[in-house]
Amino acid sequence: MTHLPRRSGVKLTHAFSTGEARGGSSPPRRSVAKLCELVPRSRAVVRARARGVPIMPLLGAMSHVGITVSDLNDAMEFFKPFLEFLGYEIWDEIRNQNGQRLRVTVNHGNGAVFHLWEAKPELAKHPFEVYEVGLHHIAFYTDTHEQVDEACELAKRLGAKVLDGPAEFPYDPEGWYAVHFLGPDGLKFEVVHQPSAVKRYAEMMRIAEQLMKH
Repeated sequence: MTHLPRRSGVKLTHAFSTGEARGGSSPPRRSVAKLCELVPRSRAVVRARARGVPIMPLLGAMSHVGITVSDLNDAMEFFKPFLEFLGYEIWDEIRNQNGQRLRVTVNHGNGAVFHLWEAKPELAKHPFEVYEVGLHHIAFYTDTHEQVDEACELAKRLGAKVLDGPAEFPYDPEGWYAVHFLGPDGLKFEVVHQPSAVKRYAEMMRIAEQLMKH
């Protein structure tokens, strides 16, 4: 098991679930149930409730995402400024019990956790291909349209190869402004502004703040 470095006041849990994103204590259990009742009634939620499936805010949410790079030092020349732009704190390098090097990055604003592992030496020269079995791409949200443009310019300065965009894509009628690019080792990334997601997240935060007051 990998032992993570201790950081005062930091937990590798979803910031919303613990209440720490707003500096508060964890909400009582009844607040979670109340929150479920107040969650906007998307089609998926309505269908799930009709089948008797309990709606739980963390059920199915991503705990963390990890990728593997050929050379961790080289990769961090790109990922440190790029992830810091996206709001991540870069933690110190650690090693697991097998000696594999790892950098953990945490976005305290939304609870996202992103791991970067260094490949085993015998596998480090294997070229990444988007359409082979395994990872296809990872997408990061922004709060604004302009942040997509800024992320694109930063990625290009750091040596990324832009594939598409920045442009609107037909994935959401309310808007999907995104850029796709290849980063270190040819790994594919997307940065997207999706207004409907921004509105959903803002509503969830509004509800959470109301619950914490009661």
